[in-house]
Amino acid sequence: MIKCLMAMVLGAITCGARVYTPCELAHYFRYYYSSYIPEKYVPLAVCIAGYHNYSKSNELVHPDGRIFVGYFGLIAKPECPEDRLKDDSYFSADWSCLKSQVLDVPEKLKLYEKLCGDKLVKKLTCRFNEYFEFGEVLDPIHKDILSLSYGEESVIDNILDSYRAKDQQAIASSTFKELQNNTTLSNPILPTTRELQRIPTESQLINNPAFPESTNDMTRSYYIQEFTRKSTLLPELKHFQTEDDRFCFDKTQVSLICTLLLVQTLLITALIYILTKYWKTRKSYCQASELKLFPLPSSPPMEEFSRKPYSAGSSG
Repeated sequence: MIKCLMAMVLGAITCGARVYTPCELAHYFRYYYSSYIPEKYVPLAVCIAGYHNYSKSNELVHPDGRIFVGYFGLIAKPECPEDRLKDDSYFSADWSCLKSQVLDVPEKLKLYEKLCGDKLVKKLTCRFNEYFEFGEVLDPIHKDILSLSYGEESVIDNILDSYRAKDQQAIASSTFKELQNNTTLSNPILPTTRELQRIPTESQLINNPAFPESTNDMTRSYYIQEFTRKSTLLPELKHFQTEDDRFCFDKTQVSLICTLLLVQTLLITALIYILTKYWKTRKSYCQASELKLFPLPSSPPMEEFSRKPYSAGSSG
């Protein structure tokens, strides 16, 4: 009876489509399938699975009829049957198919390496518990890229450009909102020079090739509007940049003045030492010269005292 219940539970687990977390998937790849999946490919494999929602039940139907299934969005073939690609108990089959359809195909590998680049993923640290870590994985930020593009590289590039434009738009919007909220006549708190440099200039707005054609007019009009708002605050921004630069220049001046004072102190100390040494030498020389010109009288010899006659009257 117990064996039957265990079989039913295991059957439900293996047949059901489980959705893993990135670290759970990395744990399976690293410790249960290490003989199939090399260590260096684990972060990339987890990232690819992230673009397919970390689920074996994931399925994407291309307009030309191709169907991409499983964790890695692979095409079912005789050597990669669909039932195995959708079954949680066949990770080894997934890996062999991933190797033949992605890792051994330079174009596909290059595409996924781009999608798993630093700016398109979040790095997650995986732990056994609160004390021990077992690695770092890559979790995609925009998981809908492949479902929107059907894996077509030209479409993916347009989508990435669209996301970059939105990111720039968000940066410009947040910067100007902060500028409006913090700028007052009595105490203006303006953005730093580095933050201002992140806002596109007018020429970049008008001739930016990164904007997709579909959103070109809307995005450019928004940026030009924001640029106009930025221009109205130009005198204050220039004042801020001047003060910022002046502050940096003042720090340089202080350092230079301190260095000059230190050098001046050292020179004065050296000069005093040289003059003192010269004075002592001169004094010794003068004393030696005086002794040569005016020698001290010599004391009479003791024999003269012994030859003087003794007078009796001198006593008492």
